[in-house]
Amino acid sequence: MKYIDAHISEILEKMRALPKIEIIKSHSKQETVNILKKEIVGLKKRGYTLELISESLTGIGFEISTPTLKNYLQRSKPAKQIPRTGTMNQDKRASKVSEKMSTETVDKSTFTPRQDRRDI
Repeated sequence: MKYIDAHISEILEKMRALPKIEIIKSHSKQETVNILKKEIVGLKKRGYTLELISESLTGIGFEISTPTLKNYLQRSKPAKQIPRTGTMNQDKRASKVSEKMSTETVDKSTFTPRQDRRDI
């Protein structure tokens, strides 16, 4: 079947007249907790326990247990940076050794090669 220009124009007009579809993004429970985190922290500051918060969330349609809520909140915290101990001292020692090695001159004339031993 072949299509004439008028028919193609009619199809184009109808396609352009179609309503825009709203894309609905879905989130996992953990992502949802991360989005709600500021409000949850605010509730905790007002005296709510995690148990009361999880019960309230379940009551309004977001089913989540207290241990799961606690776990997701802990996961959303940024990782603590542990201070590295001893690295400064190691760096200083390494630089001192390299300075010492660069300032010492090795007398190459004292080296004398020896014959290989049989027990090798």
